[in-house]
Amino acid sequence: MNKQALAEFFISSGAFTARETVLKSGRRSPYFFNTTVFDNGEKSSELGRYYAEAIIERSGRKGFDVIFGPAYKGIALAVSIATSLYRDCGMTVSYSYNRKEAKDHGEKGSLLGHSIRSGERVIIVDDVMTTGGTKLEAVDFLKSQAPGAEITGLFIALDREEGDENGESALSAFTDATGIPVYSLLTITELISLASKEKLPWEITDNISSYLKEYGVKSND
Repeated sequence: MNKQALAEFFISSGAFTARETVLKSGRRSPYFFNTTVFDNGEKSSELGRYYAEAIIERSGRKGFDVIFGPAYKGIALAVSIATSLYRDCGMTVSYSYNRKEAKDHGEKGSLLGHSIRSGERVIIVDDVMTTGGTKLEAVDFLKSQAPGAEITGLFIALDREEGDENGESALSAFTDATGIPVYSLLTITELISLASKEKLPWEITDNISSYLKEYGVKSND
C-alpha cells in the first residue's frame, strides 16, 4: 500500500483537518479526523480499496470470512471494503453491522447483514481508536450475537497514537484485553511525516508533536 498517497488522500479529501476538536475523552486535539467526508462513490471506493489492500496484506486472502462494521461509521466502511474486495480482488466476502437499538418488528434484532455463524472468522473495521472503549463494545456485541465466531483482527484508518493516563498504548491495551491484533492504515506520525508540506503547514505538525508529548504513548525505554 502506498502510504504517502494515502496520507495525501486523507488531507485532500478533508478527512484530516487542522482544527482544534474536543474528543470523547475530553482531550483538546489540534486536529480532527472524520471518515464521514467520504460521502460519494469515488471517495468511498478509494477508501475501501486502501482498507482492502491492508486487510489482504495482514490477513491474507483466506484469513477471514466476514467484515463487521460497528454503527455508525463502520457500516459504510464494511460495505465499501466488501465491494472493493470483490471488484479489485475477485473475493466474495460477507459483511455485517449492528444497529444501536434492537427492533421487535420487521427485521428484528441488532445484527444485520450477514448472519455470522460459529466458526467464521470476523474482521472488525472502524475509523480511529483513541481509548479503545467503543471497540471493546463491538467485541462484546459480537461475542453475544455470534458466539463461536473468531475475531481475527481490528482494522482502523488512523492510529492517533494516544495513551491512557499512564501513557500506555490504547492499541496494546485492547490487544492485551481481547487477544485481537489491531492494524492501522496510517499512524498520525506517518501522516504528518509523509504529507506534502504545501498541504500540511508546519504549525499543525508542531501542534501535533506537542499534543503527542502530553497524550501520546510513552516509551518503555
